[in-house]
Amino acid sequence: MDSDDLLPAKKAPQILLGEDISAFSAHELEQRIAALEAEIARCRLAISARLATKSAAENSSSVSYLSPALIFTAGIARSFVNR
Repeated sequence: MDSDDLLPAKKAPQILLGEDISAFSAHELEQRIAALEAEIARCRLAISARLATKSAAENSSSVSYLSPALIFTAGIARSFVNR
């Protein structure tokens, strides 16, 4: 048995970009537009998620190293605040 046989079969795309649409009815074209708009929205959400992840990574890397002296000083400061 080939390992490709274990993978689920991929669906053929329902919309082919550049496809001849001259034979489509108005209803079929509206459905096509709705499907494309849904895909655009899905892509925009994925972009937003990637940008949020990138921003979070960039912000967290700005504090790349805390010296032991700084950690010790912060601990002393916290002990005075918590009294």
